[in-house]
Amino acid sequence: PDYANLSLILQALKRELQVKGADRKNVNLLVSEAIPYHKIIATMDTVRSYSAVVAADVVDAELFPDIAFGDAPIKSGNKT
Repeated sequence: PDYANLSLILQALKRELQVKGADRKNVNLLVSEAIPYHKIIATMDTVRSYSAVVAADVVDAELFPDIAFGDAPIKSGNKT
């Protein structure tokens, strides 16, 4: 996974939402049972916040800290 690019996309989305007056803090992750635990944690860390420089200090800027989980839909190869 390209976590750096995911963070940039989410930062742009957050800015766009703020311009429209929507201060969203929640995100839903649909996770397959085949995804390794460490990748889920890394994704959660990426979605939650990013490092930003404010007045010469590095701080964690908020993205979507309220994370909910769900099971990813199971792909069915048998369509009837």
